[in-house]
Amino acid sequence: MGLSWATPYTGRRTYISLMIHAGVPPVVVAASVGHTSGETIWKHYARMFDGARTSEGVPMDRTIRAARRAVHRSGLPTVFPQSNVVEMRPGQKRG
Repeated sequence: MGLSWATPYTGRRTYISLMIHAGVPPVVVAASVGHTSGETIWKHYARMFDGARTSEGVPMDRTIRAARRAVHRSGLPTVFPQSNVVEMRPGQKRG
């Protein structure tokens, strides 16, 4: 089993998509991925920005948690089953 469909840009596109659907402005999205202006981001993601503009923004953390739950329920193996990433929930104290 592998991720032959995944490229180094798959994660980048996912991150950009999550920001767009969270309601982040194009200039901020562009700066977050290393572009000096929103022009390149707008060129490649204009349709996605237009779609997100007509719907309510969804926080990135909520979208990520929902995707993780869906994968877990599906029984599919996770890519990083032993991840060292700690997911903090609202109101949870680090300790």
